[in-house]
Amino acid sequence: MTPLIMLAFVLGTTPADQWPAPVEPIMLSVDLDVGESADVILRDGSKATIKLLDLHETRDDLRGAVRSAIATVEVNGQRATLPAANYALPTVAGGLQIDCAATKGLVRPDWNPWALDKDARLRIWPAGAPWI
Repeated sequence: MTPLIMLAFVLGTTPADQWPAPVEPIMLSVDLDVGESADVILRDGSKATIKLLDLHETRDDLRGAVRSAIATVEVNGQRATLPAANYALPTVAGGLQIDCAATKGLVRPDWNPWALDKDARLRIWPAGAPWI
């Protein structure tokens, strides 16, 4: 059977609404202001309460650019400190994995590539789940 005929056979036998199969992302994100909390249901069905306790951003004197940002969170009653950095791995806290993807320091009135309207964006995974 030639590859073209085989492809036509496979495509012809699968209903269009089932191909490709939808994929639910494992990661969940939540945007919070300092002092705000959120009750979330993770993709595995477990529940968690996340609270952003504090956010500390350090800016340089020359350009005013954010050089470091540290978010302090409470996850199911357990406190954790998260660096806001794309290269930082998620931290295990309160029975799940969490990191801080972005903070308000990345946003300007005329430029908001993160579409971030709150102080920080937290990403959450079930404990032991893969990150991608």
